[in-house]
Order: sequence, then structure tokens, then C-alpha cells
Amino acid sequence: MIVQGALAVWLILLLGPFLNAVLSTAAVVQSFHMATALAVPILRHREPGVERPHCVTGYPFAPLLFAVVCGFLIQSALRHTLAVALVACGLLASGVPLYLWSRRMRNGQ
Repeated sequence: MIVQGALAVWLILLLGPFLNAVLSTAAVVQSFHMATALAVPILRHREPGVERPHCVTGYPFAPLLFAVVCGFLIQSALRHTLAVALVACGLLASGVPLYLWSRRMRNGQ
């Protein structure tokens, strides 16, 4: 939490006004939304027998439509704030080695 807070403060100080900070992280945030929306049909396909405590209205079209809209928002954010959005995507990508390391540690134990 401290590292995440420090990165947020650093981004706000680096990018200036709050609006620039929001615009610069829009592509990353929308990519998480898109991944979540795509996870619904993928997990339902992989594990068809699992009990579903929540139903998705309009399934499978609603999650897929939401994912398409997220794709357009990502494209728009990258088109309008490319340099700043790439910095935010780079920060996100810097977490991939940590994820892979933690996954390896979990499998090794």
C-alpha cells in the first residue's frame, strides 16, 4: 500500500493536474475492466459445471459488448495521450516480473 501510494503521488506530481493523472491511467484502468469482462465467458467455458452464485444479465453479449467498448476507450486514451499512457502501461508492465516470481514461489512451496 505504501509503494502504491508513493507511485500515485509521484504520478500526480509528475503529470501536474489531477485531470492529466486520470487521463494518463485511463488505458491501464480500462484494460483491467476489459480483462474482467472477458474473464466471465472464459471461466464459464473452462468450468461449465461450477455453481454460479451470480448471473450476468444478457450473457454472453453484455460482457463481450462491454469488452469491445473498453477496447475503444483504450484505443482512444492511447491516441490522445500516447506518451503519458505508455508511461502508465510501463509501470503496469513492471509488475509482471514480480507476478511471475510470486507464482514460481507459490508453485515451488
